Parts: sequence; C-alpha cells; structure tokens
Amino acid sequence: MKIDHLVLGKVGCFDHLEMTFPAGRDPNKADIHLIVGPNGSGKSTILMALAQFFSMPSTGLYERCHGRDSFALLRLDDDLEAGFALHRPGEPNWPGEPNSSTPWDYSPSKPSRPLIFSGGSEELAFYQIQDKSFILDLSHYRNLTQSFKPFSPKYKDTHFSHLAFAYGGQRSVENFRLKGIVEQEDAPLMYACLSPKPANRNETQPLVQWVANTSAKAAFASERQDESSHRRYRDVIGRMEQIISGITGRKFAFVLSYDPINVNVSLDGEELPIDVLPDGLKSLISWIGDLLMRMDRVPWIDDTPLLEREFTLFLDEIEVHLHPAWQRKILPVVQNLFPSAQVFVSTHSPFVIASADDAWIHPLHLDEKGRGQVGEPLPSMVGNSYATVLRDVLGVEAEFAPQVDEALKEFYALRDKALRGEPGALDQLRTKGNALQGFGEEVLAIVRPEISQVERRLRRHVMEGVE
Repeated sequence: MKIDHLVLGKVGCFDHLEMTFPAGRDPNKADIHLIVGPNGSGKSTILMALAQFFSMPSTGLYERCHGRDSFALLRLDDDLEAGFALHRPGEPNWPGEPNSSTPWDYSPSKPSRPLIFSGGSEELAFYQIQDKSFILDLSHYRNLTQSFKPFSPKYKDTHFSHLAFAYGGQRSVENFRLKGIVEQEDAPLMYACLSPKPANRNETQPLVQWVANTSAKAAFASERQDESSHRRYRDVIGRMEQIISGITGRKFAFVLSYDPINVNVSLDGEELPIDVLPDGLKSLISWIGDLLMRMDRVPWIDDTPLLEREFTLFLDEIEVHLHPAWQRKILPVVQNLFPSAQVFVSTHSPFVIASADDAWIHPLHLDEKGRGQVGEPLPSMVGNSYATVLRDVLGVEAEFAPQVDEALKEFYALRDKALRGEPGALDQLRTKGNALQGFGEEVLAIVRPEISQVERRLRRHVMEGVE
C-alpha cells in the first residue's frame, strides 16, 4: 500500500492543494518524497494531513482547518479513497459539494460511520469513501492502533500488513530508572503517528524498557541454548545499533547493566549514560529506536522479516540537531534498509535533499497572497552539488554571508563604473578590494582577478586610443 494522491482544501496556508506522489524506480529502495520550501509554505501541514488518515488522535491538523469548508482527501495505489472534513454536530455528514477541480469524485453516497475528533464547538469527521475490501482498512486500522495489545486474548489472531509512523527532529530520549525486566502491556501503536516535541518521561520509558527487555530475553534464550530466539532478539537490537553507527560513523551499542538494572550506551568503547549524549545522537536514538520498537512489538502477517515490512514513515525536519555529515547519511541508510517503505520528509537541508537516490522532490512556495502552492515533482538531486541544490531547489542564490554579499555588490558596482571609464572609479575599486581582504582567501580569489581584468581592459583602451 502506497499513498498516491493528496488533496487539501482550506487547510493551513492552502486554499486548494493537489499533490501526486510517483513511485520510485528502484524496487530495492524505499520510495522517498522530499517536501521542501520556505518557512510557512505548508511542509508540516502536508505531513500532518497525511498522518491524520492513519491516526485516531489529532495530529495537529484540526487547528489548521479554516472552517466547515476544510477537507482532505487521500488516494492509495489500490484505489482506496478516503477523506475527512470539518463538521459541526447536527449538520449533514459532508459539508458541501465536491470541488470541480478535484481529479476524482469524492462525494460519498453511503459514507461509512464518521470517526469524530472533538474540537470545541466544531469537530473533525473522518470518512472512508469507497466500501471495498482492502489489505488495509483505514477506519479499522485507526481504531486498532489505539487498542491493540500483543498479549491480550482479544487480539491473539491479529496480524498487521502495514503500519504508519511520524517523527520530528525535536524528539529526544533521556535516562529512565528501570524497576526491572517487566513485560510491556501498553498499546505499542498508541500515538504512532504523532510527531512529539522533545521527549518527556512517558516517551522515554517504553523505548528504554524495550531495550532492557529485549536484551534480557536474548540473554535468557542464550542460556537455554535457544539459538533461534537469541538471534531474533539480538538482531533487532543489533539492527538499531547498526543504523545509528552507520549514520554517525561511530561504534554504537546499548549496554544493559544488572546491578542496578539500567540501560547505558557504549560509544567507541566508552560506556556512557544516555543523558550525557549529544542532542543529535539522542534524537536519532529516539525516533529510530521507537520505530524499530513498535514494529518489533506487533505480529506481522506471514511473519515477514522486520526489514522487509511495508510501512509509511513521516519525518518532519529530522536534520534538527544533526551535523551535516550525519544529515547526508540518514535517508540512504533508511532507503536501503527498508525497501518496502514509503517515506515522506520535510526538510530545509541541502544535505538531506542531495542524499536520497531515486527520490522525488516536491517544491512548495508562497504566492503573492501568501497562500501555499506546489510545483511539479522533481527527480532526485543525487550527483548535484550542495550549491546547486541550494540554488535550484531551495532558491538560495547567495554563496556568502549577507554582509559579504552586500560588500561584493558594492564591489561589482564599482567595477562597472571603472569599465565605463568614470573618473576615480578604478581607485575606489582597488580600495574596496583591499577592504574585502578581511573576509578571507575565498573572497580574494574572486576580487583579485576582477581588478586585474579591469586594469587590462582599461590599458587596452588607452593603447587603442593612442594608436
């Protein structure tokens, strides 16, 4: 199941938005969709809208709806169409006629029972529009994520074929004092499609407890010479360690201490508490660990291996806190490890944009009225320089800091005056060139040839005049 098309009306900065998400060309890599644009152009709104179809709790989209005309529509590659709309209690289920510009008919003749989000005097109602049999039924899935518990007899025959997750770069993880190895009985998919801010105790506890439990289970299995179980438990922890090591370039591992029971990390052989780790590393541990933890804790149809599972991943500015050297490694690692995933990423980083092979870039911009617009999808920028990505995708023409750019503009203006033969302009140009020395060798490498070229051309003009 892959998301194929999104339509938004009266949501966030969008009056009307239509987006198509083409499939990737390489079946051995995850499909990557990069959503880029200036601040306020609607990147997070798009992720919230997409995630809302998989989440019973509001992802934050409700607050961005403009009134009873707000709606969102989704089409999947298996022809499932679904939508939700702002709805006042007591009014008809659907708040208006279909917009004629919508590329498919979304007015439901027999909508399924709406799922309601409370919101003061207004509510957000979710509708599944077509009544068909699908691998994933969104209405059922949204309810199931709030209630499913792996050890409950009620769900003993439940198996998943698709999951959806959302994370933001502001996530973090902190130390949590473990009370012991205690089986987790909470719902592992609760709030899986929310993208929370920095972690609090409740966000940290499940991940730390899961690492401790899984490490302990691996040890118990080894003691009982159950190599199959030992390998399964060890592999999922090892996979997380491998991902983080691959991104950071440092040897990373979890360490379970037993007196007292606690989870620390080993970084290049040095054992450290989680609290003292750099923010970027804690952010990576938080969302990558949470992703693998949740997938590990749910039963999968046909016992599909974890890395081959199909899931949808929403990542909102995950480059926050990360050095550029790490930013450029995140998507290639995810893309190669999870070939069946579909990943939607909002980003401002040229390092993230230029890193993903076989990806689609969706450029957003604001029109003269400040409303969000989207351009045609662009193919991957792999093989292009970061300067090219800054210019062609992010619209940043400048190569230097603002004060340097301003000084260079003044320099070029003096150059043009000198070439026109204006009195005193050449001396002013030389003086300005000397002043630019304070900005370093790279600026001088631009300034000196320009002055030399002006001097040569002026000398040539003088000689031609003498002849």
